[in-house]
Amino acid sequence: MDASDLQGREFDWFATDADGHAGLFSTAGGGAIPGAVLATRELHDAAVAALLTAPPTSEVEFAPPVGPGLANDWAAAAARGLFAFDSDPNGGPYRLVARPKAPAQPDSLPAAVRDAAATAVLDVGFSRLIEGAPLALI
Repeated sequence: MDASDLQGREFDWFATDADGHAGLFSTAGGGAIPGAVLATRELHDAAVAALLTAPPTSEVEFAPPVGPGLANDWAAAAARGLFAFDSDPNGGPYRLVARPKAPAQPDSLPAAVRDAAATAVLDVGFSRLIEGAPLALI
């Protein structure tokens, strides 16, 4: 499988930053996806389900509004201690869209989330990014 298989389709994946914090990345159908994540796509799909069924552990510092009746997965991720990023359907950098007040420690995350986030380690500190800050991966 390569990135072209997911072009135009929403795909959520996880990464760990230089400080050990986890992040959720939503492609919006156009965001770049690291090769190590593509090779473990099923792991990332399972991690999304595990994350969204885990109990909240943090207040949310900020998250974007969504339309009525829509689930706000970015706010849900931040409420579980993850930083959340979104891309653009036409590509471009990811942007920080939701931040937890209390970032989760890796050992407090569901095992599936911890394992998925370990597949991509980024040389950046999520907690040092401001709302809307661009994060180019590839």
